Amino acid sequence: MAIDFSIDAELAALAEATERFVREQVIPVEVELGGSMHDAPESVRVSLQDAARAAGVFAPQVAAEFGGRGLDCRAQSVIFERAGYSLLGPLAMNLAAPDEGNMHLLGAVASPEQREQFLRAARRSSSRWPGRTASRAMRTAQRCS
Repeated sequence: MAIDFSIDAELAALAEATERFVREQVIPVEVELGGSMHDAPESVRVSLQDAARAAGVFAPQVAAEFGGRGLDCRAQSVIFERAGYSLLGPLAMNLAAPDEGNMHLLGAVASPEQREQFLRAARRSSSRWPGRTASRAMRTAQRCS
């Protein structure tokens, strides 16, 4: 039995938007920074993430109810691959570790209140993912389940 790897028109459009965003917005910044965010000011990350929001490609893996697109694993692989064309693409789109893993875990096991608190904030905030706070929330969720 053959596996069908074709993608639907909506995912193809998002993949193209992701490619365009990375090529036109992210790669010029990556070149300017010499491929590293280590010494870059925080404003660079904020600017890239604001640009991803404006392009409609920010955190597409988050559930639709929290402002993402609720991509399944297959669709995530298509988009994450395009984002990864640049070292800074996943950071710009909020797909980089540890943020993406925290969002995935919260989406899977957190209480509705924790999802609202952390996932909606992750979509609209310009601050870095509240990892310690989210980790505390996950420990609380695990104890309560």
